[in-house]
Amino acid sequence: EVDILKTVDEILNKKSGQTLVVYPNKTIIPKEYLEAAIKSKASFYVNYGEYEWELSNVTSARDTDISIKEDMNYIVEQSLFKSLKGDNSNVIRIVQDGNLGFKGVLRYKLDKKYADQYINLYYYNNGTKKLELKGSAEISAYGYTYLTFTHGGVYVLNITDKAVAKGFVEDFSAGESATV
Repeated sequence: EVDILKTVDEILNKKSGQTLVVYPNKTIIPKEYLEAAIKSKASFYVNYGEYEWELSNVTSARDTDISIKEDMNYIVEQSLFKSLKGDNSNVIRIVQDGNLGFKGVLRYKLDKKYADQYINLYYYNNGTKKLELKGSAEISAYGYTYLTFTHGGVYVLNITDKAVAKGFVEDFSAGESATV
């Protein structure tokens, strides 16, 4: 069991340049962590074991589950994959749907065979049944990539030799995405 009060105190007293790693209570990030981050303007890492999030720019606090569920191909209309070039085998769902209330950068591990290629990140809009381009990121020599999120839901991680975007679209509410 996680000591919430101790962790809140660590977030409130985080010093500039200090790396702070916290652990969720099962899969839930307690709202108290996010309340502390709003007060202190601190960023911190949440370790889920196989992947890690860096949370920053926290603007709202509620119990939040940003755990990742994989192998969700059945959710995305299979015909949408045909419009994308490359390997579309990675479909993930961030459990907390909708606006997260912070900027989250996900450190995500892929197979090393994808090293030096790119992830093109698409949000699956369940309302329109379309994929919306959210950005691109390079995959490291060790198979890691860093993906930026402000919104939970279902995403396709499209792996290609070239990035199709420069950086990430940060504001989902502005509708600044390309629809496929």
